[in-house]
Amino acid sequence: MSPDLDIESLHKQLTASIATSAPLPYVRISFADSDAQEFLQGQLTLDLRQLDHSSHRVTAWCNAKGRVWAVLRIWRSDDGFEVLVPANQAEAFIKRMRMFVLRAQVSITPHTDVVQAHIGHGDRPDGALTTTSKTIVLHHGNDHRLIISAQPEAHDDNAQTRYQALRILNAEPHIDAQTQEKFLPQSLGLSELGGLHFNKGCYVGQEIVARVHYRGKAPQRLNFALNPSDETLQDKAVLRDIHTADTRLVQWVENIKN
Repeated sequence: MSPDLDIESLHKQLTASIATSAPLPYVRISFADSDAQEFLQGQLTLDLRQLDHSSHRVTAWCNAKGRVWAVLRIWRSDDGFEVLVPANQAEAFIKRMRMFVLRAQVSITPHTDVVQAHIGHGDRPDGALTTTSKTIVLHHGNDHRLIISAQPEAHDDNAQTRYQALRILNAEPHIDAQTQEKFLPQSLGLSELGGLHFNKGCYVGQEIVARVHYRGKAPQRLNFALNPSDETLQDKAVLRDIHTADTRLVQWVENIKN
């Protein structure tokens, strides 16, 4: 990123407007029953033993070659776990997960509730989880969050873009059906986000992910810029390209030069 780009000012613009909400294209999926934790522990990059009932975390599901198939957000429920999956990956994700269940006691259930971005002041730290009888709230610090409920709130279409921009500024990678199975979790910064653990035991793709880790260097890295030039974007794998607050914000994965 160029040193003359003012990331802090953009963050203030994104969060200074009046509180607003917008629906997001995510699907909530429940993993329940007695073997839910053991099953997911063998699928995801996160060590679920470190996830308590008052927090949510980002994690990933990889293919057998260690490439990220989906970036998920996960939290505990009373009878298992809940994950958020991009809507254009949800059906295929459920199908793939059911292929791995075999004899495990795990039920996998998609839900039709509404996932909304909410931009506005709050008083919870990043990663906090609060629930009521009607809503689930995943907090991203004190200025934006996800709200999951049966009924949508009144919304402003611009809130979706503002939320996406804030997640880019927080270095959260965007992977969907067009960019899945192309990048290692290290290349997407999942270790820095706390969504990739190396002492949790085996999971899909773990051998290759661990081999890259112990060699000490991933072949690619996540990056972003405000108003990048066409030259800057050459040879970059663009994950998200949005316009907000009169600014173009682009997230990409780039090769690391030796």
